[in-house]
Order: sequence, then C-alpha cells, then structure tokens
Amino acid sequence: MQVWRCPMGRIRSVARCLRPWGGQLQAVNEALRTVPVEWGFGLGWDDVHQGAFATSDIRAWRKNGGTLVYGSDFYVLPDHELAVMITGTSTAYKPDAIAEQVLYQALVEKGSLARMPEKLGPTADKDVSPYAVNAADLQGIYANYQAIFRVSMADQPDVVQVHKWEDGRWSENAIWKRRADGLFADTDKPATAFGLARQGKQRYLTLQMPSDAGYSRIDLAFAQALTAQRPVPEAWTSRMGRTWVVINERYTSLALAGGGPALTLFAVPELPGYIGVNAGLASTENLLLVANEPDAARMCLNIPYTMSRDLNDLRVKRCDGQDDLRFGRMLFRSLDSMPLLEAGATWQAHVSPHGHALGVRAARSIEFQVEGAIAAFVYDADLAPVYPDQFRASPDGVVRAEDVSGTVLKPARVRVPKGGLVLLYGEAGSVVSVTAAV
Repeated sequence: MQVWRCPMGRIRSVARCLRPWGGQLQAVNEALRTVPVEWGFGLGWDDVHQGAFATSDIRAWRKNGGTLVYGSDFYVLPDHELAVMITGTSTAYKPDAIAEQVLYQALVEKGSLARMPEKLGPTADKDVSPYAVNAADLQGIYANYQAIFRVSMADQPDVVQVHKWEDGRWSENAIWKRRADGLFADTDKPATAFGLARQGKQRYLTLQMPSDAGYSRIDLAFAQALTAQRPVPEAWTSRMGRTWVVINERYTSLALAGGGPALTLFAVPELPGYIGVNAGLASTENLLLVANEPDAARMCLNIPYTMSRDLNDLRVKRCDGQDDLRFGRMLFRSLDSMPLLEAGATWQAHVSPHGHALGVRAARSIEFQVEGAIAAFVYDADLAPVYPDQFRASPDGVVRAEDVSGTVLKPARVRVPKGGLVLLYGEAGSVVSVTAAV
C-alpha cells in the first residue's frame, strides 16, 4: 500500500478546481433511482455525498478503482482542505475503511471534530425501512451481473429461504427472518439486511450493509426480479450444455490467467426465455440474458449503481469456418470441435490470420511434443490449469523453447492429463504441430 502526501497548497488548488462542477450531485434527475441519492455521482466521482462523512455533516467526494491486481480509493474533503489517496496490490484490503479512519483522525487533530465517531452496531434501526416488505411479496427469482437467487416462503411466518444457482442447480444459501424495521436478515449476519424497492413494474431486491469502516450503513439495489419470457429459439439448443474455450486472448492475458478459458451456457427451468452464461472456472459467476433471436442473447439487467455493471451481449460469429460465440471482447470456440489425439497421432494446423489459439485434447494421459508454438497452456479435464504460472509463458515451465528472436529451437514437451486440453499460441500464419507420444 502507498500513501501519497500532497502539499496543502495543491489540495486547495484541487478542491477549488473541482468544486464548481465535479462536486455537484448528478444523480438527482435520474429516472432510474430506486435507492436514496446517498449513492450520488459527480462528474468523475463515484460519490459526492459520501455516507460516512455525511453522518457527521461533512462533505466528502470519493473515487474508487481497481482491477484484478490492485485496489484504490481517493477521498477529498473540500471544505476542510483534506485529501487521501490509497492504492495497494490487492482488492481485499478495504482501502475505503483505511481512508475514512485516516481522514477522521486528521479532522480530530485539526480540531474540526471533537472525537472519532462511534461505529454502528449490528442491530436493526428502530424506524421502519422504506424498503420494508412482507415475506410473500419478497418471493421471486432475482439476478445481478454475477449471481442468480431464488427467494421463497419458508414454513414459519416472516421467514424466507434463499437459494443460489450454482453448478447447474439451486443450492441453499441462507434463511432470512424479518426484522423490526421490516427488512430480512440472516441471524448469523444481522447487520446485512434485504428488502424490496419498486420502479414502475420493476422490482429490486435491496441490500443494506455497514460500510467497511463501520461508520455508516449503505443501501443499494442488489438484484433485479426477472419474469418468464417467450421460449428460446431452437437454434440455441445445440449450444447449451457445451463447453466453449476462449481463443482470441493473448497468452500474456491477466483475464485468461485469473478467470480460466471456459464458457458454458445453461438454462434455469423456472425462467423460460433466458440463457445463462458462466465465463470462468468459478461456477458462482452466472449471468442471465434474454434470448429471443436465433443468433443473439441480449443483456437484460437495469439495476442502479453497480450491480448491473460489466454486461455483454452473447452473439454467434462465423469465424475460421466455425460458429463461435462472442461474449464481450472474447471469442469462444466449442471444446468438442477441437481434435482428440490418440497415442502416436500427429496433428498440424496453420495459425489463423487473427492469431487465434489452437486447441488439442488428450484421449488419455500422455506427453505431447509441440513444434512451432510460442506458448502452450495445459488444462485438465475440468479446464483447471495444470501449471499455475503458465500464463507467463516462461521458458523454464511448459510453454516455449525459443531464442530471443522468437525462433523455435527445439520441440517443447508437455504432459497432458486424460481429457485435458492444450491451447497453443503461435504467430499469425505460422504452422503448429503436435505429436502424441506412443
């Protein structure tokens, strides 16, 4: 983690520059606003009404950011000429909690606050929540950009069962009980509660939770209620239940290293008209799309703030003589279209002008001799990586044997488990060959 200390004069300059426009709440006129405007965007800011400091009547602007390998938070308190920027090589260390505590301590040291504020307890508010709901009305199937939930009545009054779609079935996720404020919560996690919000005919499962530092509670629309659509076109039937492998990512891709190569399609029986997409090895990361076209399934979520982020359409694309699937920027090819090599067999192919990866499967546990490739990733039958650091394409692992000019000096040998897959990467137009040992 790095903490940047900015001269006071520069903080004043930043605050003066940003105050006229960036600090103005831009969310007040949004048509889709089912949660309070404490989640209020400014120009360039995630929030210009940051909840923890708002409870102390302090104006604060916040910008969060991160990727697979880092997480950051930037706070400005313009009226107090304070700012903090925190960044670290992780997404799990909660930079917002650190930033809030650092700024509160600075306010105390400056005399702007008499003492650090009290953190909130886990008990429910005494007042009835605007998202209070009864158990019957909470029932339904809800989805956000990464998960699907089913809420149903339990045997006891004011209690609901929650199931999550995982690995092709509903698995029990939680039991929620109605609290005094009308929200539902798991007794093991009393500070996290769920309710219902409506926008026209749309229903949203709401989430109330404490901030990471614990100085405020956050309300947001968590998931959208979905209803049945007209049946999926017949053309999708043969694509469902198959495994698809990404072919247009570079072997140096962090997305490939972090999420794996696989995409699968599924259907939720209670929701006709939808196609589910699971991109990656984690079976909990599921997204639903509406499929009313033979060669396209469209994003359908419209949830305020962050829970319908990173959405993509799914489209069929004819490429290299095959029907592939494009999901976002990634192009996927059916695993069962990739050749299955028996002992002693040789397979050879040209790398396409697009530079797409080539895939070869192992009929049994066997050693492959590879020529012409600059990288080779090895996966087991479940498409889990056999070599954890293979995405680095390091010459001392499995992936390549070449000189500094990129010329292959000798064949590379890779051990592949039964049913496993080798993704081969080469320069566009080059020839890659694979021979299975006897």
